[in-house]
Amino acid sequence: MIYISLIILVYCYIKNFKESNRFFTPNQLFYTSIFLLYIIPGIVESSEVTDLYVLIFLITYAIIEKQSLILRSKNDLVYIPILNYVVFGLLIKTLYIYIAVDYSIDQVVQLIIDPRSFTYISESMGPFIIVIGAYNSLLLFIAISNLVVIKKIKLELLLLIINSGIGASKSSFITFTLMVAIIYQSYFYFNNIKIFWFIVLMAIMGYASFAIYGEAGVVNFDFDYVENKLKNYFVEYKSTSNVINDFSFSFTYLYDLIYQTLIAMFPRVLWEDKPYVSFYHTYWRDIYEPGTPIYHTTTYGFMAEASMAFGIIGPILYAIIFNFYISKTNRLIVSEIYYYRFTGYALMVLIFYFVRAGFFFTTLWQLIITTIIFYIIFKFLKIKKLKKYEAINNNIPLPSRK
Repeated sequence: MIYISLIILVYCYIKNFKESNRFFTPNQLFYTSIFLLYIIPGIVESSEVTDLYVLIFLITYAIIEKQSLILRSKNDLVYIPILNYVVFGLLIKTLYIYIAVDYSIDQVVQLIIDPRSFTYISESMGPFIIVIGAYNSLLLFIAISNLVVIKKIKLELLLLIINSGIGASKSSFITFTLMVAIIYQSYFYFNNIKIFWFIVLMAIMGYASFAIYGEAGVVNFDFDYVENKLKNYFVEYKSTSNVINDFSFSFTYLYDLIYQTLIAMFPRVLWEDKPYVSFYHTYWRDIYEPGTPIYHTTTYGFMAEASMAFGIIGPILYAIIFNFYISKTNRLIVSEIYYYRFTGYALMVLIFYFVRAGFFFTTLWQLIITTIIFYIIFKFLKIKKLKKYEAINNNIPLPSRK
C-alpha cells in the first residue's frame, strides 16, 4: 500500500508542477512533507494499518485537491523600513530570556551557546513565545523581501538573523530556509542551475541544523552522527503506528482535543494547575517516553492526532482540512494586499509543522495568533497594496479588500 501512496504522491507533485511551473508551491511543500514524514519511513519499516490510513488520506486529498495559482510579478515590492520594529523585537526577546534565567548574564550567554539545555524556560511562557515568534517571523519575511528589492544586506536582516539564532533550534534553521525559498520563488523563476543550488543550500542548512542542534551541548558534523539524529527526528510514522495500534476511537479523546485546544493559550503563570495540553502529555508520554521532563514535547504526526480524535474517518477529515488550508494559502500568496500575501507566506511555512504536529492544541493557536499579529503590524506599517500586480488565477477570484 505504501508504494501506491508513493505513486499518488508523485503523480500529484508532477501534475502540480505542470500547472504552476513552480517546484515549491504550498501543495508541493505539503507533498514533500508527507514524503519525508510518512512515505520514506513507511518504505523502511512498513505498518499495514498506518499505510492504509496514509493511502485513504492521499486518495481523498488527490480527489478534492484544487489547482495551484500561478504568481507572475515583476518589481511589485517596495522597500519597507522595519529597523525600529526589529530592535524592539530583539530587546523584548532578550529581556524575556534574561528574566527566564533568573537575571543572570552568564546564563544568557550559555543559552546562546547551548539553547537545548534551556528548553525548560518555555514551560510557563507558551503564549508569549508564540506571539514574539509570529512578530519576528513577519519581520524576517519583510527583511528578506527588502533584500530582493534593494539587493543589499541591511542591518535589519543581520539583527533578525542574530535574533533567530538566540535560543535557536533545528526548526529555526528549517523555517529560515523555507522563508528564503518562498520569497525568492515568488519573484524569480527557477532554471535548472538555480534549482540545483537551491537544493544544495537546503541540504547544507538541514545538515548544519542537525549537527549544531541535534543534542544539548554537542556540536558534531560527523556524517554518522547527523544521520542518526535525522532518523530520530522523523519519528512521526513510527509514532503514528503505535497510536493506531494501541488506541481505539473514543469520544473522550475527541472531548480532550476540543477542551485542551480551548485552554491551550491560557497562561500557566495565571493557572498553576493547568494541565499540559496535547494527546502526547495526556496519553502518549507515559506509555512511549516515560521519564522525560514534563515540559518535553514530541511531534507524533497529524495522522496520530486524526486517528485518536476521529478514528478511521480521521484521514478523510484531515484531507479535507489540509485541502481547505492549502487552497486558502494558495489564494493568499498571490494577493495584491501586503497583509494577505505575507500571511500566506507564513501559512505556507506552517504546512510542514502541521504535518508533523497536527492541527489542534497549540498549533491551531499558532495559526490564529500569527494572522492577528501580522494584521496589527501591517496596520502600523500603513502599507496596503503592492506597486504592480499581475497574476494568472484561472478565473478564481482573489482575496480583495474594498
